[in-house]
Amino acid sequence: MSRRVPAYARILSWAGMALLFIPLLAVAISSVNSDRHGLRWAGATLEWYRKLSHDASILEAAWNTLVVASLSTLVSTLLGTLLAISLHRTPWPRSVRRLFDGAILLPVVTPDILFAVALVGAFGVLRQFSSIWEPGYLTLVVGHATFQISFVVLVVRARLAAIGPEQMEAARDLYASTWQGWRRVLLPQIGSSILAGALLAFTLSLDDFVISFFTSGPGSATLPIAIYASVRRGLSPVIHALSTVLLCATLVAILAASAWSGLENDYRRGARMARWGLAGGALALVAALGTFAFFGWQSRHQNASSAQHKAVTVLMYSEYIDPAMVEEFEKTTGMPLRIEVYEAQEEMVAKLQAGGDALYDVVVASDVIVRQLAGLGLVSPLDRARIPNLANVSPRFLAPPFDPQNKWSTPYLWGTTGILYRGSQDPDSLRWSDLLSEHPRFGRYVLMDEGRTMLALALQALGRSPNSTVPSDLREATALLQKAKARRGCAGFDGSVGGANKVAGSLVDAAVVFNGDALSRMEEDSTLHYGVPLEGSVVWLDNMLITSRAPNRLGAHLFIDWILRADKGAQLANFVRYPTPNQASLPLITPEDLADRSVYPDSLTLRRMEFLSDPGNASRLYDEAWTAVKAH
Repeated sequence: MSRRVPAYARILSWAGMALLFIPLLAVAISSVNSDRHGLRWAGATLEWYRKLSHDASILEAAWNTLVVASLSTLVSTLLGTLLAISLHRTPWPRSVRRLFDGAILLPVVTPDILFAVALVGAFGVLRQFSSIWEPGYLTLVVGHATFQISFVVLVVRARLAAIGPEQMEAARDLYASTWQGWRRVLLPQIGSSILAGALLAFTLSLDDFVISFFTSGPGSATLPIAIYASVRRGLSPVIHALSTVLLCATLVAILAASAWSGLENDYRRGARMARWGLAGGALALVAALGTFAFFGWQSRHQNASSAQHKAVTVLMYSEYIDPAMVEEFEKTTGMPLRIEVYEAQEEMVAKLQAGGDALYDVVVASDVIVRQLAGLGLVSPLDRARIPNLANVSPRFLAPPFDPQNKWSTPYLWGTTGILYRGSQDPDSLRWSDLLSEHPRFGRYVLMDEGRTMLALALQALGRSPNSTVPSDLREATALLQKAKARRGCAGFDGSVGGANKVAGSLVDAAVVFNGDALSRMEEDSTLHYGVPLEGSVVWLDNMLITSRAPNRLGAHLFIDWILRADKGAQLANFVRYPTPNQASLPLITPEDLADRSVYPDSLTLRRMEFLSDPGNASRLYDEAWTAVKAH
């Protein structure tokens, strides 16, 4: 007699299902929402799906993903199956078997980041013997196969454990050789487990980000890397469209597999027709996936076939250059321009240390990390004779404190850090106390999740230098941020994009953001304002540097000098909507941007702003202070 399921169990079950599927439903809705930021419903559209079908970077990443997943699955399935059979059939001593079991389980239980670091170290050693181990397709396939093998072994061994030795003995009694016994008796029984292991390996490869990030090189970025790279400027609806396509394909595959399982032993006419229909649907899904991959291969092939000269590869933040400039550079110089992206500076440094300094020609990096890159030997001195357009740069942005002789870097774009808020307050009356005092002016606010910047702003709020290395100053700044974080109105820390989105979505009243992120939100909502507080702020400067082992050093210098042209500097700034350090470009800047103080601050505001400098030995004090702020 069946028992009725308690009401609380049903409620908890439905709540669990909601937690799983509501976020996925939100992504699907965002993929057809006309509002780019997805903060409010602005009508339905299929524009993002159209853009997805024409996005060369996404299509190329899809091709890379499928190639790496297919090759690594093939390798791991073959080796994993042979290893499982060997471990199952060989009478190893117990101590040796335990050692093998531990080695098999190690990749399964090891955190991805530790596994990735180990692979980076191993490939670094191998690069001493051959350049084929530079980050790229080979390292991706080997890295994926290394952790996939364990999953294949576990799945196949589980099936082998249920097959007793008597079956092989019976086959031998019937005069079958060992190979015939395996091929005709055992392999048909473990075929489904081999297939299950292969599908599991394929899925793990499609989903992997951490290992892919550390082992990929120029032109080998996978879909997870491409998706993650879009986070800095906010997830694009194109990414939502891509996620929805993958989600629908997965759901269709799961439902079809479930339906097939239920019809597998049903031989009625209707069931046979249903199986034929499911098989046809599976082939259609595979064909659609293959078509998607083909477009990616075609995009990659066209880019490669158009290259008459060695390409220039630039590593920068996502959406940080006008796409039209990529084609224009090749027309001007004859050298193809390949843009690779990263999200956080720490990741960029790790990528360069993993061999990227021999794969990328130019890296665009923020001011606070220039000295670190030079100290680590990841960048090389510039040949200023090859950069005559450096004369176009405004004197204010030449010889900055982090690179007084412009030995390593040249300016790319700059900007300010201030407060984006909703309300009628005059931007000229803003103070950091509006966020950080005992009685903040704004009810709900977000602080920027960037330690060096927030500590500098707190120091300025206290009347100290944003580059102070006095321990007592840093303790006061830490206490100020801890109190601001603990107040009821604080909605926590977020990146500049996330904070700007929360203000635009009326989730908070104010946020500490960069001016470019504030500007894009202010264009959509006239009730939003941005200002630099009276106590002062920091001016940031992104720079172009040449890597220490740049494969195309001539092209790297050509790219830097090309960006510093008056017309190209203006084109770049007008597209990204950040101010240009190129004084010769100012007459070509959009008049609206030039007159907008949130883009180009006036002289009074600039006098209140300072560059951040490398704290040197005091870096430890800043790290400890930020850790105390986040942990409090």
